Amino acid sequence: MGHDSPPRQVRQRLANSDAVYCIRYCCAESAVRDFLDSRHGRHFADDVANELFDGCNLPNAIATAVERWMSWTVGRCLSRETGIPRGLPYLVGFVTDCEIMADDAP
Repeated sequence: MGHDSPPRQVRQRLANSDAVYCIRYCCAESAVRDFLDSRHGRHFADDVANELFDGCNLPNAIATAVERWMSWTVGRCLSRETGIPRGLPYLVGFVTDCEIMADDAP
């Protein structure tokens, strides 16, 4: 890594903000809503609530939950169960999956 490269934590936050931007502006609002209404979305909301309980303000609680969910990747078993590509970050995978499921609905 070069001398001018940002620290790992900063790079991770930038990558996460790119993913959040993509989710916010590339996915339909209904897909985000469907994700938040899903079992996985409720777990995401629990992560946000836990951060709020620990004393974070709402924007930081959301950012921490996003960072956590972007650090977890879809493994082989989950990929088989859901069809979400292996290695994709959880947050991107589950929101995208909700969008695909909505598109396939009659």
